[in-house]
Amino acid sequence: MQMRWVCSGCSRPWDPACRQCDSCDATYPVNVGVPSRPEAAPTGPAARIKIETLEGVRDLVPVQCDAVLSRALGGVVPGSLILVWGLPGAGKSTLAAELASQLAARFAGLCYWLDMEQLNGGLIKACFSRTGSPTDRLRVVRPEDSADPHRLPVTWRDAIAVIPRSPRVVVVVDSLQTWAQSHREQTALMQSLRTLRPSPRATGATVVVISHATKKGDAAGRNTNQHSGDANVTVDVSSITVTKCRWTPCPRTLPRPSSRTIDDPRL
Repeated sequence: MQMRWVCSGCSRPWDPACRQCDSCDATYPVNVGVPSRPEAAPTGPAARIKIETLEGVRDLVPVQCDAVLSRALGGVVPGSLILVWGLPGAGKSTLAAELASQLAARFAGLCYWLDMEQLNGGLIKACFSRTGSPTDRLRVVRPEDSADPHRLPVTWRDAIAVIPRSPRVVVVVDSLQTWAQSHREQTALMQSLRTLRPSPRATGATVVVISHATKKGDAAGRNTNQHSGDANVTVDVSSITVTKCRWTPCPRTLPRPSSRTIDDPRL
């Protein structure tokens, strides 16, 4: 601890090299050393507030690729979270597979497909095959088949734990409701997907979350799910509507390719 010298007579600062106090004329050796008081740390709201500038902060620069969802969004910002919903058969998984395949190739990384919806490798592969998307970078994460009645069920926390923390990773969650049934768990899952990064300031994984829809076509669950996404996309058999996007003006609607819609309504 640092020491400071003061006069024992008047408590004013004292220079140890001097024999007499300039204030009260006290003479050597009445000087004493006392601990210097450190500046008090901020308390209350000030201790939790950070003030900074935006100098050096990177702009949101989307990556362009030849996927339907990419064109609808105006590209995809690496590390973003995209929430995609629609009625059954609208083609959510197929569109997610096309986008994830191209992004993984662009990032020279891998796509981790968190499957609790299809539970069949052939069905997942078909999502890629419909758009001619390769599966060489695909890794499927799902519960292991087991007949043991005492085996603990696999949770979304277990699935996320095995995903590498890397900006080269693309994650598809299929689907939000089958991995997390309660509203609280859905919110926790959406928030945890943002932690898939090597460090707090680094770019994280790019995530596509597939969600069920209500009969009216709105996203199932509470609005907090939509607030958690950087981009929200509604899919139906004839169009794709982007209702929220942090890097592209919204709302915007992109017609689905008519040839694909005719060939297979799920695309």
